[in-house]
Amino acid sequence: MGGPGCCGLAGPARALPRTAKEGSKAAGDFIGLGVGGLCFCLLTRPQTRFGASLYAFLLLFLAYFLFANVWPKIWKLVPVAILSFVTLIRAGNFLSHAIANLAPERNGETALYAALRALPQDGSPVFIVNAPTMLSSPRFLAAAWHLKRDIIFMAQFRGCPHAEAARYELSPTSLSVVIPSCASYVLASVPDEIQSKALTGDLVRPGIGTYQFPDTSDKRLKDGDIDFGRELRIRFAASLPPTILAYDWQDGTYRRLAPTL
Repeated sequence: MGGPGCCGLAGPARALPRTAKEGSKAAGDFIGLGVGGLCFCLLTRPQTRFGASLYAFLLLFLAYFLFANVWPKIWKLVPVAILSFVTLIRAGNFLSHAIANLAPERNGETALYAALRALPQDGSPVFIVNAPTMLSSPRFLAAAWHLKRDIIFMAQFRGCPHAEAARYELSPTSLSVVIPSCASYVLASVPDEIQSKALTGDLVRPGIGTYQFPDTSDKRLKDGDIDFGRELRIRFAASLPPTILAYDWQDGTYRRLAPTL
């Protein structure tokens, strides 16, 4: 009674687990590719503006070879090898740069925290000149450090934590800063096309003032940032900020600036 009929029913029943297994493997491959792509983009984040189209091509190249059945298995290793090679180079560059800047950035963060905690926590604004580069969001920084101050970064720097003293000249209408030769200005979270305006003119920051970099150049630093030079001039948009903290390279601390006579 069940000879042919049973065989006819049993065939598809045995094929279902294999089909489900193949579908599960394909889904796992797609998830692995997505996670790998995100990790790859994270490692190459500082350099994405210099080669994003190449990275996108390599990722699509990898996906095509992995999921196309027309290629022998040995050829599917080609895009994997290419991506692995590029990732290792970029990861090594990123990690070496991060390790080299870790100690200076950590010292700067500790010094800034100590200076901010020493101020009265009355909710008034405090302007920071030459803040550490890794601190790119002052609003969230105040919440994380439990500070009741409105923190505003006027400028940030990257480089040596100790050197000859920087020169600060503060007047009721402007601020002039000259940093040591081993440090460089960084405009964190500012789009590259806006930063490039400093090469041909002034940068206007609404509510803060007009930025000038007199000795900027067309060169870029090793990490890809624009070389703004050593001097920065800021013409305040309104009155003199009430509290300004500036980094002192001689002792690695932040001190309060007062108008020079």
